[in-house]
Amino acid sequence: MDNEHNLFLIAVGGIRGVGKSSTLDRALQLFPKIEVIHVGDRLKEFSVAQTGIYFFDHADSTKDIIRESFSISLLESLLGGIPTFLDLHFTDIDEEPEKSLQPNIFVKEFRHFILLDASDSTILERRRLDLSRERHMTVNSIRHERDSEFKAIQNAAHMHKKTLTLIDTEMDIDTVAVRILDSIGILTQPDKSDE
Repeated sequence: MDNEHNLFLIAVGGIRGVGKSSTLDRALQLFPKIEVIHVGDRLKEFSVAQTGIYFFDHADSTKDIIRESFSISLLESLLGGIPTFLDLHFTDIDEEPEKSLQPNIFVKEFRHFILLDASDSTILERRRLDLSRERHMTVNSIRHERDSEFKAIQNAAHMHKKTLTLIDTEMDIDTVAVRILDSIGILTQPDKSDE
């Protein structure tokens, strides 16, 4: 694909419970001229539409095929020139801790990588507040997830010679959202044109 559509894709990784979705949704509120795509949600919809089967009910090898098809489909659907933040995971310790989940055809299009992180105890506390999702609930598991996610996103950024920015999510959501926008040089003043 070689960024033929002038895509401006920013990968935002981090483990479940670190605050990716909430923070990116807040960044969109502060600066509505960006786009935010929650890749996991779109992938699940794609899986059902293409196969009639919920994504996580597939064998791991089939998941990889679906991820690749989904990535191609998503890349073809995006408009160029709009900063597009992709809320995604690079690893899943339940699938295979050292395996990068994102297909290279997708990752090579990313212009910038951001890893959101917080302490093990903060992530555990956030997970306890949202028991609607199945997540590991021990500090050791969280530490393992954080280590795997960091290694995978660091390797991807290094392989594609792109910048990786680490952002701590221990502070208030507005500060984290502004830091995400600042990390790629976007004006961070809220857009008041619609008021």
